[in-house]
Amino acid sequence: MKKKILIFGAYGNLGTAFYLLMRNKYSIYRVGRSKNSQIVNSKLGNCKKIIENINPDFILNLISETNVDKCERNFNLSKKLNFEYPKNILLSMKGLSKKTKLIHISTDQVYSKIKFPLKNKEIDAKPINVYGKTKVQGERLVQKKHIVLRTNYIGKTRVKGKKFLCDWIFNSIINKKKIVGYENIYFNPLNISSLCLIIEKIFLKKIKSGVYNLGSSGLISKYDLIKMFIKKFDKNKNVILLKREYKHDKDKARRPLNMLMNTSKLQKRANIRFPEVLKEVKKTISEF
Repeated sequence: MKKKILIFGAYGNLGTAFYLLMRNKYSIYRVGRSKNSQIVNSKLGNCKKIIENINPDFILNLISETNVDKCERNFNLSKKLNFEYPKNILLSMKGLSKKTKLIHISTDQVYSKIKFPLKNKEIDAKPINVYGKTKVQGERLVQKKHIVLRTNYIGKTRVKGKKFLCDWIFNSIINKKKIVGYENIYFNPLNISSLCLIIEKIFLKKIKSGVYNLGSSGLISKYDLIKMFIKKFDKNKNVILLKREYKHDKDKARRPLNMLMNTSKLQKRANIRFPEVLKEVKKTISEF
């Protein structure tokens, strides 16, 4: 009998990718706000009924407001999605007939203190915007008994009508637009498919509850990420890439510059070897 996975926020980019990769191996139940969702959940209070009816082996919580500037303008919305939802899921899991495992996805945007090239350990979280602060609040609830994964991913969108970082880069190149690349923003993302496969491994392994960094080995700047795309798709050198240092715009939320994550804690406890960042970028480029 297939194990059951319940996904909250299942119709975003990561939820869609996870479903497409895992649908033949597991019984996957997808929760979303749209009336076309497999399971419609428009209210916090519905979580308990959904969880009790499915009685899943695993829960993957992907609900989040990830628009950093929107979070800064609307604290209540950010708190609802990044804190109240995981809180409600946890309360709704009480009384289940099986020991259901919850993985809550968080972000590398909680880091800000350590300067490049040092990588942030889990204890180094010091968020500088509302998005990061409300994500940490949600983490603190989950980490006591379940698993929080701080991560970042890249890849071609799986959601019709939605564009993410790499989609924007690719479209800018194809349309021969001038691109600004920030040389002082660093991260170590995973390709979205790689992330999904690692999440599956973590579901199946016995890992102590807590917060874990999950990213690729190595590092890359936003400028160098764009440069790799241009090298592949701009053979005639029509695109102008401007190298810039990111500086805070007072009308927008503050952004961290060093989001590099030290992943040694998770590698040790899960016995998983994480892929190298340049290979993850090349894997992403091959999707376009």
